[in-house]
Amino acid sequence: MRLPNLLEHETINEAIHHSTDWRSLLQLNCHPDTQLFLCSLFAPICLPTMDKEILPCRSLCQAVKQDCEMINDANINAHSQGCEGRMSIYGFPWPQMLSCEKYPEDNDMCIKTITSEKQGKFTKPMGRSVEIIAVSSLFSIHINDDD
Repeated sequence: MRLPNLLEHETINEAIHHSTDWRSLLQLNCHPDTQLFLCSLFAPICLPTMDKEILPCRSLCQAVKQDCEMINDANINAHSQGCEGRMSIYGFPWPQMLSCEKYPEDNDMCIKTITSEKQGKFTKPMGRSVEIIAVSSLFSIHINDDD
């Protein structure tokens, strides 16, 4: 993990403190990759051979922000089922600090979505298990190949 992180937290304690602000977004269960996206911001992956951290891909941000399914409710006008739509139901806009335009396209080295959507159901890719654990409110990611 490299500090400052992508949310400009200077210390681990600051990152831990601010990570609790996002717990309610995780509890909405608006997209299966929400925790992966937030992990990539709070505890960015860095490699010793690179001078920069690995950013989330724009597609990961967009998938979490808004997917294609729609919620239709008598009290709610067709909001997206992604996190942006769920947040707007409670009167919160998508935070400017999470603007997807600042993340690289998928053809660059970046963290892509790990689930795919088929007929409204999200599935993990085969041959790969992903375990995402919240530790002391700071996120860590463990990826194991099943080869």
